[in-house]
Amino acid sequence: MAIRKLLKMGGSIGITLPKGEVEREGLLDENGEFVDEFHAQVRQEADREWSIEVFDEIGD
Repeated sequence: MAIRKLLKMGGSIGITLPKGEVEREGLLDENGEFVDEFHAQVRQEADREWSIEVFDEIGD
């Protein structure tokens, strides 16, 4: 399990995802670039607990 620092990003808070895990999901090509445009949904599951789900298409 990778521990990541919370980052200030303008008026929001963000984190980075481990690149190796993103590669294993097939989201990056051999040059480390995204193979498509992706979007993520973040849900708060409990106090101090969030989950993310990545989508390659967004429904209407």
